[in-house]
Amino acid sequence: MSNKIIVVDSGRQFVKALSEGKRRLFQSVVAPAPDKFNLEIKDKEGDLFIQHQGEGFLIGDLAFRQSVSGIQERSSDKTNRQNLLLVLTACSLLANPGEKITLLTNCPARDWGTQRERLAEAFKGYHRVEHKAGERKGRVIDFTISETFVFPEGEMAYFGYVYDQFLNVRFPDLLSSNVLILDVGDQTCNYISMNPGGEPFDTLSGSLDLGMFRAYAGLQARLEERGLEITQGELANAIINKRTLYNGKHPVYIGTEIQSYYNQLASDIYDRLNSRLRFNRYQYIIMTGGGGYSLHRYFKERLGGRCEVHSAPESGQWLNAMGAEVIYKLSKRG
Repeated sequence: MSNKIIVVDSGRQFVKALSEGKRRLFQSVVAPAPDKFNLEIKDKEGDLFIQHQGEGFLIGDLAFRQSVSGIQERSSDKTNRQNLLLVLTACSLLANPGEKITLLTNCPARDWGTQRERLAEAFKGYHRVEHKAGERKGRVIDFTISETFVFPEGEMAYFGYVYDQFLNVRFPDLLSSNVLILDVGDQTCNYISMNPGGEPFDTLSGSLDLGMFRAYAGLQARLEERGLEITQGELANAIINKRTLYNGKHPVYIGTEIQSYYNQLASDIYDRLNSRLRFNRYQYIIMTGGGGYSLHRYFKERLGGRCEVHSAPESGQWLNAMGAEVIYKLSKRG
């Protein structure tokens, strides 16, 4: 029996997982579960309260709702404990007990060469996750990761955009052109140059520490000046999920204010890239990742006369996961 293929794109803001047509999405927040967790948890499909190696953890939205100690790990080392826990949790939502898994996962472009082997080794072996809430409440999922393939972010998104799941080429013009992918995540902006035929140009690819958290941090500082104490994770959660913030009983409207910080972030990314590569080399730019659509307008206004700027507002944050599956299938097809 062949291994089940599970793709997990573990970002600083969200974890995206897919396998056999099923998708799971949850926020990358982890909090230690209280020793006595007496809250009666209602059957909410998205709630994640798991036990792993004898410890309990609240994950995602449940961590936001029931803990003040939830964190979003910002270590550049993808083998950090929180990332391992998030990926294993994602696998446990898509695996059946006793299954063997081939894991496809992600790493920032600049770190791929130095971290991919350590990351693959970190996931290898037998794992056991007990679910105490959510869609698998009361179930123990054990599985063995027999092989792991680590792909660079951004390059994954290119293949997820150009190809469909059946390996049909959706955009032949992009496949025959020089393309720049700007994969804007929470922590980094991966920039990947692709030559015609889908071949990466490594010396014109890398990662910038200019992710969406920069925009959130700017707005967070302004809100704190007005007396609203809020963590960056809580602010990002409110923006992404369009939740109203309150300063006491007074609502705080941030939808229009955040745009100026998006524009500043886009300007910083543009200036940094302009010193590293020539934009007129490319016929197309693809804006992907959770922040790709938010920054799309700025790049279209700056570069629309030189190259065509694409974005994927509905599937942008899924393109890395989709592309990992495409790369793997293409490699097996030969």
